[in-house]
Amino acid sequence: MDVQGFLAVRSAAMISQTHRCIFVHVPKTAGQSIEQVFLTQLRLEWKQRAPLLLRRNRDPRKGPPRLAHLRASEYVDLGYCDLDTFSTFYRFSFVRNPWDRIVSFYKYIGSPAEYPFRDFVLHHLPNGLWSRMHWFVRPQTDFLYRDGKLLVDFVGRFESLAEDFTHVAGQLDLPTRELPFVNRSDARRSPVYPAIRRTLKALWPGSPAFGNFGGRPLTRYPDFAAYYDRDTCDVIARLYASDIEAFGYHSPLG
Repeated sequence: MDVQGFLAVRSAAMISQTHRCIFVHVPKTAGQSIEQVFLTQLRLEWKQRAPLLLRRNRDPRKGPPRLAHLRASEYVDLGYCDLDTFSTFYRFSFVRNPWDRIVSFYKYIGSPAEYPFRDFVLHHLPNGLWSRMHWFVRPQTDFLYRDGKLLVDFVGRFESLAEDFTHVAGQLDLPTRELPFVNRSDARRSPVYPAIRRTLKALWPGSPAFGNFGGRPLTRYPDFAAYYDRDTCDVIARLYASDIEAFGYHSPLG
């Protein structure tokens, strides 16, 4: 097991000395699937991912609570690699249509069993989540730019994930060109925990889900655009205006 081949400086973010690359993991853009490719190449098991890629961080001065989600600028600023390494390694990332990304956030952290998507976008996202979890839900440009300058060599698209990862694999001489599916937002991560979490919230009088022991079933649409109305569309356009401009995305409602 070649642990030294995969160097996450100070057990932090994804820096592979073997492949001479840095992956800037924007949340909800298939990042864990990409990380799994490197773990497999280095013969590391998935359970070893936590100390290497997702070490918890309790010191805000050293980055976000999950160091896998360091911004590109923080790799050097916070001492996770030196400027020479950052400048010479191949740096890449992936982005996603902001309206689609927010649907993924909703399924992942928005408690669909508690409140509808419209409520999530109009109230929960721009208020509590925007301040409490800004490191996670922040615009994608925050991860990749500094003072208007793009800090990575390649920005792939979630919408063309397979094709764009093939490009990355070619740059790094990776023998694999296929991505595994990891951490799907609509998947159940545990058969027990969601039920316990739902029950506890149903017992708490201050919870929106108080008394709702069965939970509201998650509405599934074939297309993320079906989640939106004009009001919710406009909120995302305002919060993620920099992403829309930088990456050329368009509103699902036109």
